[in-house]
Amino acid sequence: MSHRNNKDETLDADFVKIKQNNLTLYIRKSFLNSDLGQALLAGEETLRKQYPLKTLWPSEFSQVCKFNIPIEGVNRDIYIKRCFRKSGLSSLKSLIFGSLAKCAYKAEIMLAQNGFDVPVTIAIGESGSGLFHSESFSVTLGIEDTKRAIDIARQTQEIATPEQLAGHRNLVRNFGLTIGKIHAKGIFHGDLRFGNVLLRPEGASWRFFFIDNIRTKKFILLPFWLRVKNLVQLNISASYFFSRTDRMRFFTEYCTPTGTGKKLRKVLIKAVLRKTRRRLNKEKIIRRALGQTIRTNSKYALVKTANCRGVFAKSFWQQTGPLDFIKNLDKVIESGQILKNNCIVSRLKWNGSDIAMARYETKGFIDSLRQTIGNSTAKSTWLNAHRARLLKIPTPNPLAYIELRKSGLVKSSCFVTEYVEGQKLPDFPCDANVPVTDK
Repeated sequence: MSHRNNKDETLDADFVKIKQNNLTLYIRKSFLNSDLGQALLAGEETLRKQYPLKTLWPSEFSQVCKFNIPIEGVNRDIYIKRCFRKSGLSSLKSLIFGSLAKCAYKAEIMLAQNGFDVPVTIAIGESGSGLFHSESFSVTLGIEDTKRAIDIARQTQEIATPEQLAGHRNLVRNFGLTIGKIHAKGIFHGDLRFGNVLLRPEGASWRFFFIDNIRTKKFILLPFWLRVKNLVQLNISASYFFSRTDRMRFFTEYCTPTGTGKKLRKVLIKAVLRKTRRRLNKEKIIRRALGQTIRTNSKYALVKTANCRGVFAKSFWQQTGPLDFIKNLDKVIESGQILKNNCIVSRLKWNGSDIAMARYETKGFIDSLRQTIGNSTAKSTWLNAHRARLLKIPTPNPLAYIELRKSGLVKSSCFVTEYVEGQKLPDFPCDANVPVTDK
Protein backbone atom coordinates (compact mmCIF):
# COMPACT_ATOMS: atom_id res chain seq x y z
CA MET A 1 0.00 0.00 0.00
CA SER A 2 1.31 3.44 -0.88
CA HIS A 3 0.17 6.56 0.92
CA ARG A 4 1.09 10.06 -0.15
CA ASN A 5 -0.28 13.56 -0.29
CA ASN A 6 -2.59 14.17 -3.21
CA LYS A 7 -1.07 15.80 -6.30
CA ASP A 8 -4.16 15.52 -8.48
CA GLU A 9 -5.18 19.05 -9.49
CA THR A 10 -8.84 18.00 -9.69
CA LEU A 11 -8.93 17.43 -5.92
CA ASP A 12 -8.28 20.00 -3.23
CA ALA A 13 -5.59 19.85 -0.56
CA ASP A 14 -7.95 18.28 1.98
CA PHE A 15 -7.65 14.91 0.19
CA VAL A 16 -5.04 12.20 0.54
CA LYS A 17 -4.38 9.67 -2.24
CA ILE A 18 -3.89 6.04 -1.24
CA LYS A 19 -3.15 3.09 -3.54
CA GLN A 20 -3.86 -0.44 -2.39
CA ASN A 21 -3.88 -3.38 -4.80
CA ASN A 22 -6.28 -2.39 -7.62
CA LEU A 23 -7.96 0.40 -5.59
CA THR A 24 -7.04 4.07 -5.69
CA LEU A 25 -8.78 6.00 -2.93
CA TYR A 26 -8.91 9.77 -2.50
CA ILE A 27 -10.17 10.54 1.00
CA ARG A 28 -10.50 13.65 3.12
CA LYS A 29 -7.78 13.79 5.76
CA SER A 30 -10.35 14.21 8.54
CA PHE A 31 -11.82 10.78 7.66
CA LEU A 32 -8.58 8.94 6.87
CA ASN A 33 -8.10 7.32 10.27
CA SER A 34 -11.79 6.96 11.08
CA ASP A 35 -13.65 3.65 11.05
CA LEU A 36 -15.27 4.71 7.76
CA GLY A 37 -11.91 5.46 6.13
CA GLN A 38 -10.47 2.10 7.15
CA ALA A 39 -13.59 0.26 5.96
CA LEU A 40 -13.40 1.97 2.56
CA LEU A 41 -9.78 0.91 2.22
CA ALA A 42 -10.60 -2.66 3.21
CA GLY A 43 -13.16 -3.03 0.42
CA GLU A 44 -16.88 -3.47 -0.14
CA GLU A 45 -17.20 -6.74 1.78
CA THR A 46 -15.75 -5.20 4.96
CA LEU A 47 -17.84 -2.06 4.46
CA ARG A 48 -21.05 -4.10 4.26
CA LYS A 49 -20.10 -6.07 7.36
CA GLN A 50 -19.38 -2.93 9.35
CA TYR A 51 -22.34 -0.82 8.19
CA PRO A 52 -25.93 -1.82 7.28
CA LEU A 53 -25.93 -0.55 3.69
CA LYS A 54 -29.38 0.10 2.27
CA THR A 55 -29.60 0.00 -1.54
CA LEU A 56 -31.69 2.92 -2.82
CA TRP A 57 -31.45 3.14 -6.61
CA PRO A 58 -30.00 0.09 -8.32
CA SER A 59 -29.57 0.20 -12.09
CA GLU A 60 -27.50 -1.53 -14.73
CA PHE A 61 -24.60 0.92 -14.57
CA SER A 62 -24.86 2.47 -11.11
CA GLN A 63 -25.94 1.76 -7.56
CA VAL A 64 -26.66 4.12 -4.66
CA CYS A 65 -26.43 2.88 -1.06
CA LYS A 66 -27.10 4.68 2.20
CA PHE A 67 -26.05 4.17 5.81
CA ASN A 68 -25.33 6.40 8.78
CA ILE A 69 -22.40 6.98 11.11
CA PRO A 70 -21.87 9.18 14.19
CA ILE A 71 -19.93 12.36 13.42
CA GLU A 72 -19.16 14.60 16.40
CA GLY A 73 -21.89 12.88 18.38
CA VAL A 74 -24.57 13.25 15.68
CA ASN A 75 -25.77 10.46 13.37
CA ARG A 76 -25.25 11.58 9.78
CA ASP A 77 -26.38 9.92 6.56
CA ILE A 78 -23.65 8.72 4.18
CA TYR A 79 -24.31 7.96 0.51
CA ILE A 80 -22.16 5.77 -1.75
CA LYS A 81 -22.71 5.93 -5.49
CA ARG A 82 -20.97 3.21 -7.51
CA CYS A 83 -20.55 3.73 -11.25
CA PHE A 84 -19.78 0.68 -13.42
CA ARG A 85 -18.03 0.64 -16.79
CA LYS A 86 -20.58 0.70 -19.62
CA SER A 87 -18.38 -0.09 -22.61
CA GLY A 88 -14.95 0.24 -24.12
CA LEU A 89 -15.83 3.80 -25.14
CA SER A 90 -16.62 4.73 -21.53
CA SER A 91 -13.22 3.32 -20.52
CA LEU A 92 -11.55 5.52 -23.13
CA LYS A 93 -13.48 8.55 -21.87
CA SER A 94 -12.39 7.83 -18.30
CA LEU A 95 -8.78 7.73 -19.49
CA ILE A 96 -9.17 11.20 -21.03
CA PHE A 97 -11.56 12.94 -18.63
CA GLY A 98 -11.21 10.89 -15.44
CA SER A 99 -13.56 8.40 -13.82
CA LEU A 100 -17.28 9.16 -13.48
CA ALA A 101 -16.89 9.70 -9.73
CA LYS A 102 -14.10 12.19 -10.32
CA CYS A 103 -16.14 13.96 -13.04
CA ALA A 104 -19.01 14.35 -10.56
CA TYR A 105 -16.64 15.81 -7.96
CA LYS A 106 -15.14 18.30 -10.44
CA ALA A 107 -18.65 19.41 -11.42
CA GLU A 108 -19.62 19.86 -7.76
CA ILE A 109 -16.53 22.00 -7.13
CA MET A 110 -17.42 24.08 -10.20
CA LEU A 111 -21.01 24.54 -8.96
CA ALA A 112 -19.81 25.53 -5.48
CA GLN A 113 -17.33 28.05 -6.93
CA ASN A 114 -20.21 29.63 -8.84
CA GLY A 115 -22.33 29.99 -5.69
CA PHE A 116 -24.55 26.88 -5.85
CA ASP A 117 -24.97 24.26 -3.13
CA VAL A 118 -23.83 20.64 -3.48
CA PRO A 119 -23.14 17.73 -1.09
CA VAL A 120 -19.75 17.40 0.62
CA THR A 121 -17.62 14.62 -0.89
CA ILE A 122 -15.81 12.46 1.66
CA ALA A 123 -14.02 10.06 -0.67
CA ILE A 124 -13.59 8.98 -4.29
CA GLY A 125 -12.52 5.46 -5.24
CA GLU A 126 -11.34 4.00 -8.55
CA SER A 127 -10.75 0.29 -9.09
CA GLY A 128 -9.36 -1.70 -12.00
CA SER A 129 -6.09 -2.90 -13.40
CA GLY A 130 -3.94 -1.10 -15.92
CA LEU A 131 -4.99 2.23 -17.39
CA PHE A 132 -8.76 1.62 -17.34
CA HIS A 133 -11.18 1.77 -14.43
CA SER A 134 -13.75 -1.01 -14.19
CA GLU A 135 -15.62 0.88 -11.47
CA SER A 136 -15.53 4.13 -9.54
CA PHE A 137 -17.47 5.35 -6.53
CA SER A 138 -18.04 8.52 -4.57
CA VAL A 139 -18.90 8.84 -0.88
CA THR A 140 -20.83 11.95 0.12
CA LEU A 141 -22.21 13.35 3.34
CA GLY A 142 -26.00 13.59 3.50
CA ILE A 143 -27.43 17.11 3.65
CA GLU A 144 -29.43 17.66 6.81
CA ASP A 145 -33.07 18.78 6.93
CA THR A 146 -33.65 18.53 3.18
CA LYS A 147 -36.30 16.91 1.02
CA ARG A 148 -36.20 15.98 -2.64
CA ALA A 149 -38.02 18.41 -4.92
CA ILE A 150 -40.15 15.52 -6.21
CA ASP A 151 -41.40 14.80 -2.65
CA ILE A 152 -42.30 18.44 -2.07
CA ALA A 153 -43.99 18.62 -5.48
CA ARG A 154 -46.23 15.70 -4.51
CA GLN A 155 -47.43 17.70 -1.50
CA THR A 156 -49.12 20.25 -3.78
CA GLN A 157 -52.27 18.11 -3.58
CA GLU A 158 -52.39 18.81 0.17
CA ILE A 159 -52.50 22.63 -0.15
CA ALA A 160 -55.56 23.74 1.80
CA THR A 161 -54.89 27.24 3.18
CA PRO A 162 -53.93 30.62 1.67
CA GLU A 163 -50.67 30.50 3.63
CA GLN A 164 -49.75 27.12 2.10
CA LEU A 165 -50.63 28.38 -1.37
CA ALA A 166 -48.47 31.50 -0.89
CA GLY A 167 -45.56 29.34 0.32
CA HIS A 168 -45.93 27.04 -2.67
CA ARG A 169 -45.89 29.93 -5.13
CA ASN A 170 -42.84 31.40 -3.40
CA LEU A 171 -41.08 28.06 -3.79
CA VAL A 172 -41.89 27.94 -7.53
CA ARG A 173 -40.52 31.48 -8.00
CA ASN A 174 -37.34 30.72 -6.00
CA PHE A 175 -36.77 27.56 -8.03
CA GLY A 176 -37.18 29.40 -11.35
CA LEU A 177 -34.79 32.12 -10.21
CA THR A 178 -32.16 29.57 -9.12
CA ILE A 179 -32.27 27.64 -12.41
CA GLY A 180 -32.08 30.94 -14.27
CA LYS A 181 -28.93 31.85 -12.32
CA ILE A 182 -27.38 28.46 -13.16
CA HIS A 183 -28.00 28.96 -16.88
CA ALA A 184 -26.86 32.60 -16.70
CA LYS A 185 -23.50 31.28 -15.43
CA GLY A 186 -23.29 29.00 -18.51
CA ILE A 187 -23.89 25.83 -16.49
CA PHE A 188 -25.80 22.83 -17.84
CA HIS A 189 -26.94 20.23 -15.30
CA GLY A 190 -26.56 16.75 -16.77
CA ASP A 191 -29.77 15.36 -15.25
CA LEU A 192 -31.96 18.21 -14.00
CA ARG A 193 -34.94 16.24 -12.71
CA PHE A 194 -36.93 16.88 -9.54
CA GLY A 195 -35.31 13.82 -7.93
CA ASN A 196 -31.85 15.41 -8.27
CA VAL A 197 -32.68 18.64 -6.45
CA LEU A 198 -32.83 18.81 -2.65
CA LEU A 199 -34.61 21.65 -0.86
CA ARG A 200 -34.33 23.16 2.58
CA PRO A 201 -36.49 26.04 3.82
CA GLU A 202 -34.56 28.99 5.22
CA GLY A 203 -36.82 31.70 6.58
CA ALA A 204 -39.14 32.94 3.84
CA SER A 205 -36.87 31.54 1.14
CA TRP A 206 -35.50 28.16 0.05
CA ARG A 207 -32.04 26.72 -0.41
CA PHE A 208 -31.44 24.32 -3.31
CA PHE A 209 -28.82 21.55 -3.40
CA PHE A 210 -27.91 19.83 -6.69
CA ILE A 211 -26.90 16.14 -6.77
CA ASP A 212 -25.99 13.60 -9.48
CA ASN A 213 -23.62 15.98 -11.26
CA ILE A 214 -21.65 13.49 -13.37
CA ARG A 215 -22.58 15.16 -16.68
CA THR A 216 -22.86 18.74 -15.38
CA LYS A 217 -20.73 21.14 -17.47
CA LYS A 218 -19.88 24.83 -17.66
CA PHE A 219 -19.75 26.68 -20.98
CA ILE A 220 -18.58 30.16 -21.87
CA LEU A 221 -22.04 30.61 -23.40
CA LEU A 222 -24.65 27.93 -22.71
CA PRO A 223 -25.99 26.52 -26.03
CA PHE A 224 -29.69 27.12 -26.66
CA TRP A 225 -30.45 23.41 -27.10
CA LEU A 226 -28.97 22.61 -23.67
CA ARG A 227 -31.15 25.29 -22.06
CA VAL A 228 -34.12 23.62 -23.73
CA LYS A 229 -33.00 20.17 -22.57
CA ASN A 230 -32.80 21.23 -18.90
CA LEU A 231 -36.16 23.01 -19.05
CA VAL A 232 -37.78 19.97 -20.68
CA GLN A 233 -36.40 17.72 -17.94
CA LEU A 234 -38.04 19.96 -15.34
CA ASN A 235 -41.24 20.49 -17.32
CA ILE A 236 -41.85 16.73 -17.61
CA SER A 237 -41.77 16.37 -13.81
CA ALA A 238 -43.69 19.60 -13.25
CA SER A 239 -46.47 18.60 -15.65
CA TYR A 240 -47.61 15.93 -13.17
CA PHE A 241 -47.81 18.23 -10.14
CA PHE A 242 -47.80 21.92 -11.09
CA SER A 243 -50.48 23.93 -12.85
CA ARG A 244 -49.77 25.83 -16.06
CA THR A 245 -49.84 29.04 -14.03
CA ASP A 246 -47.16 27.66 -11.71
CA ARG A 247 -44.99 26.75 -14.67
CA MET A 248 -45.37 30.27 -16.07
CA ARG A 249 -44.37 31.69 -12.66
CA PHE A 250 -41.28 29.50 -12.81
CA PHE A 251 -40.50 30.60 -16.38
CA THR A 252 -40.98 34.31 -15.65
CA GLU A 253 -38.48 34.17 -12.77
CA TYR A 254 -36.14 31.99 -14.85
CA CYS A 255 -35.95 34.61 -17.60
CA THR A 256 -34.88 37.43 -15.25
CA PRO A 257 -31.24 36.43 -14.55
CA THR A 258 -30.77 34.99 -18.05
CA GLY A 259 -31.85 38.28 -19.66
CA THR A 260 -34.25 36.48 -22.01
CA GLY A 261 -36.19 39.02 -24.07
CA LYS A 262 -39.80 38.69 -25.30
CA LYS A 263 -38.94 37.29 -28.73
CA LEU A 264 -36.56 34.68 -27.35
CA ARG A 265 -39.09 33.80 -24.62
CA LYS A 266 -41.64 32.82 -27.25
CA VAL A 267 -39.09 30.74 -29.15
CA LEU A 268 -37.94 29.09 -25.93
CA ILE A 269 -41.48 28.26 -24.76
CA LYS A 270 -42.38 26.73 -28.14
CA ALA A 271 -39.21 24.63 -28.19
CA VAL A 272 -39.74 23.37 -24.61
CA LEU A 273 -43.42 22.50 -25.18
CA ARG A 274 -42.71 20.76 -28.48
CA LYS A 275 -39.96 18.61 -27.01
CA THR A 276 -41.95 17.93 -23.81
CA ARG A 277 -44.89 16.58 -25.83
CA ARG A 278 -42.52 14.34 -27.75
CA ARG A 279 -40.91 13.03 -24.55
CA LEU A 280 -44.25 12.46 -22.82
CA ASN A 281 -45.31 10.06 -25.55
CA LYS A 282 -43.78 7.41 -23.30
CA GLU A 283 -45.63 4.32 -24.40
CA LYS A 284 -44.26 4.42 -27.93
CA ILE A 285 -40.73 4.96 -26.62
CA ILE A 286 -41.08 2.24 -23.99
CA ARG A 287 -42.40 -0.32 -26.50
CA ARG A 288 -39.43 0.37 -28.77
CA ALA A 289 -36.99 0.04 -25.84
CA LEU A 290 -38.62 -3.20 -24.64
CA GLY A 291 -38.22 -4.66 -28.12
CA GLN A 292 -34.47 -4.15 -27.76
CA THR A 293 -34.42 -6.30 -24.60
CA ILE A 294 -35.56 -9.48 -26.38
CA ARG A 295 -33.05 -9.58 -29.24
CA THR A 296 -29.28 -9.72 -29.61
CA ASN A 297 -27.57 -6.34 -29.48
CA SER A 298 -24.84 -4.58 -27.49
CA LYS A 299 -26.61 -5.25 -24.17
CA TYR A 300 -28.46 -8.55 -24.62
CA ALA A 301 -27.88 -11.95 -26.22
CA LEU A 302 -30.69 -14.16 -27.57
CA VAL A 303 -30.20 -17.90 -27.05
CA LYS A 304 -32.02 -20.48 -29.18
CA THR A 305 -31.71 -24.26 -29.09
CA ALA A 306 -34.08 -27.08 -30.02
CA ASN A 307 -35.75 -27.08 -26.58
CA CYS A 308 -34.88 -23.68 -25.20
CA ARG A 309 -35.22 -20.00 -25.90
CA GLY A 310 -34.14 -17.09 -23.75
CA VAL A 311 -32.29 -13.81 -23.40
CA PHE A 312 -29.26 -13.03 -21.23
CA ALA A 313 -27.97 -9.59 -20.26
CA LYS A 314 -24.42 -9.57 -21.62
CA SER A 315 -23.06 -8.45 -18.23
CA PHE A 316 -24.42 -11.78 -16.89
CA TRP A 317 -23.68 -13.76 -20.05
CA GLN A 318 -19.95 -13.13 -19.70
CA GLN A 319 -19.98 -14.71 -16.22
CA THR A 320 -22.28 -17.59 -16.96
CA GLY A 321 -21.56 -20.02 -19.76
CA PRO A 322 -25.23 -19.82 -20.86
CA LEU A 323 -25.71 -23.34 -22.23
CA ASP A 324 -24.25 -24.97 -19.11
CA PHE A 325 -26.40 -22.69 -16.98
CA ILE A 326 -29.53 -23.73 -18.92
CA LYS A 327 -28.71 -27.46 -18.83
CA ASN A 328 -28.27 -27.38 -15.06
CA LEU A 329 -31.19 -25.09 -14.16
CA ASP A 330 -32.72 -27.52 -11.64
CA LYS A 331 -29.40 -28.12 -9.88
CA VAL A 332 -28.62 -24.39 -9.86
CA ILE A 333 -31.97 -23.49 -8.29
CA GLU A 334 -31.80 -26.29 -5.71
CA SER A 335 -28.28 -25.25 -4.69
CA GLY A 336 -29.57 -21.93 -3.37
CA GLN A 337 -31.68 -20.77 -0.45
CA ILE A 338 -35.34 -21.46 -1.26
CA LEU A 339 -37.33 -18.29 -0.58
CA LYS A 340 -40.70 -19.36 -1.97
CA ASN A 341 -42.23 -22.73 -2.82
CA ASN A 342 -45.47 -22.28 -4.81
CA CYS A 343 -43.35 -21.09 -7.73
CA ILE A 344 -39.81 -21.95 -6.72
CA VAL A 345 -37.75 -18.84 -5.92
CA SER A 346 -34.14 -19.37 -4.91
CA ARG A 347 -31.32 -17.08 -3.84
CA LEU A 348 -27.77 -18.15 -4.66
CA LYS A 349 -24.25 -17.07 -5.51
CA TRP A 350 -23.27 -17.59 -9.14
CA ASN A 351 -19.72 -16.76 -10.22
CA GLY A 352 -19.50 -14.13 -7.48
CA SER A 353 -22.91 -12.55 -8.22
CA ASP A 354 -25.75 -12.60 -5.69
CA ILE A 355 -28.79 -13.58 -7.77
CA ALA A 356 -32.40 -14.69 -7.36
CA MET A 357 -34.09 -17.20 -9.68
CA ALA A 358 -37.78 -17.95 -10.12
CA ARG A 359 -39.00 -21.15 -11.86
CA TYR A 360 -42.54 -21.18 -13.28
CA GLU A 361 -44.29 -24.39 -14.40
CA THR A 362 -47.20 -24.33 -16.84
CA LYS A 363 -50.58 -25.60 -15.60
CA GLY A 364 -51.68 -28.06 -18.24
CA PHE A 365 -52.00 -28.00 -22.02
CA ILE A 366 -54.14 -24.83 -22.32
CA ASP A 367 -51.76 -22.77 -20.16
CA SER A 368 -48.79 -24.17 -22.09
CA LEU A 369 -50.42 -23.24 -25.41
CA ARG A 370 -51.29 -19.76 -24.13
CA GLN A 371 -47.70 -19.10 -22.98
CA THR A 372 -46.31 -20.39 -26.29
CA ILE A 373 -48.55 -18.15 -28.43
CA GLY A 374 -48.18 -15.17 -26.12
CA ASN A 375 -45.49 -14.53 -23.50
CA SER A 376 -44.30 -17.03 -20.95
CA THR A 377 -44.48 -16.00 -17.28
CA ALA A 378 -40.71 -15.48 -17.19
CA LYS A 379 -40.72 -13.35 -20.35
CA SER A 380 -43.61 -11.23 -19.02
CA THR A 381 -41.68 -10.73 -15.76
CA TRP A 382 -38.56 -9.79 -17.75
CA LEU A 383 -40.46 -7.21 -19.80
CA ASN A 384 -42.26 -5.79 -16.75
CA ALA A 385 -38.96 -5.42 -14.87
CA HIS A 386 -37.48 -3.49 -17.80
CA ARG A 387 -40.63 -1.37 -18.10
CA ALA A 388 -40.37 -0.41 -14.43
CA ARG A 389 -36.72 0.57 -14.86
CA LEU A 390 -37.53 2.66 -17.94
CA LEU A 391 -40.11 4.48 -15.82
CA LYS A 392 -37.38 5.17 -13.21
CA ILE A 393 -39.00 2.83 -10.67
CA PRO A 394 -36.24 1.24 -8.53
CA THR A 395 -36.20 -2.43 -9.61
CA PRO A 396 -33.57 -5.18 -9.26
CA ASN A 397 -31.53 -5.60 -12.42
CA PRO A 398 -33.05 -8.36 -14.65
CA LEU A 399 -30.29 -10.71 -15.83
CA ALA A 400 -31.99 -13.41 -17.93
CA TYR A 401 -35.16 -15.24 -18.82
CA ILE A 402 -35.27 -18.80 -20.16
CA GLU A 403 -38.13 -20.83 -21.70
CA LEU A 404 -37.89 -24.62 -21.72
CA ARG A 405 -40.01 -26.30 -24.42
CA LYS A 406 -41.22 -29.76 -25.31
CA SER A 407 -42.73 -30.54 -28.72
CA GLY A 408 -42.64 -26.80 -29.42
CA LEU A 409 -44.74 -25.85 -26.37
CA VAL A 410 -43.50 -23.93 -23.32
CA LYS A 411 -43.43 -26.32 -20.36
CA SER A 412 -41.59 -24.14 -17.84
CA SER A 413 -39.74 -20.85 -17.71
CA CYS A 414 -37.17 -19.22 -15.45
CA PHE A 415 -36.45 -15.58 -14.59
CA VAL A 416 -33.07 -14.47 -13.17
CA THR A 417 -32.47 -11.15 -11.44
CA GLU A 418 -29.90 -9.61 -9.13
CA TYR A 419 -30.73 -10.13 -5.47
CA VAL A 420 -31.41 -6.95 -3.50
CA GLU A 421 -31.72 -6.92 0.28
CA GLY A 422 -34.96 -5.42 1.51
CA GLN A 423 -37.97 -5.73 3.75
CA LYS A 424 -41.33 -7.07 2.64
CA LEU A 425 -44.01 -4.37 2.53
CA PRO A 426 -46.46 -6.18 4.92
CA ASP A 427 -43.66 -6.41 7.53
CA PHE A 428 -42.63 -2.75 7.27
CA PRO A 429 -45.49 -1.14 9.31
CA CYS A 430 -44.93 -3.69 12.10
CA ASP A 431 -41.17 -3.13 12.36
CA ALA A 432 -40.41 -1.57 15.75
CA ASN A 433 -36.99 -0.42 14.47
CA VAL A 434 -38.55 1.92 11.90
CA PRO A 435 -39.46 5.37 13.29
CA VAL A 436 -43.16 6.15 13.22
CA THR A 437 -42.48 9.24 11.09
CA ASP A 438 -41.10 6.99 8.29
CA LYS A 439 -44.14 4.66 8.24
